[in-house]
Amino acid sequence: MPTFDTAQELLQPGETGLFVFTDGSHFTFSPDGSGSTGFWVISPTRHVDRVVVVREQLRGGQRFIELFTARHDGVIGPEDGRYTVRLLDVQLAGSTDRTWKEFADAGQNPVRYISRPVA
Repeated sequence: MPTFDTAQELLQPGETGLFVFTDGSHFTFSPDGSGSTGFWVISPTRHVDRVVVVREQLRGGQRFIELFTARHDGVIGPEDGRYTVRLLDVQLAGSTDRTWKEFADAGQNPVRYISRPVA
């Protein structure tokens, strides 16, 4: 499984991604590749080319961070100002050894919009 150091590595030049950091409690996907993740404070009309779910889990006292990519399929909500993001073509892209803050060049907020410039 590939290991990524930065969020931009998961984007193609010119793409914008919605990156969300979660323990996976509201992240679901089916064998057909459809799924959802929520409840996020996001801009529901903002254009994104890709959604990346950064799922951190503890297994046997070890921290594992898996990276899932998907196509954005709209939102459900709002519910208390938060949205559920619908997903298509969910795929495990790899993992990272970095913390959320390092990987996404982020602060405490578990939501980050990231663009990769055209070379």
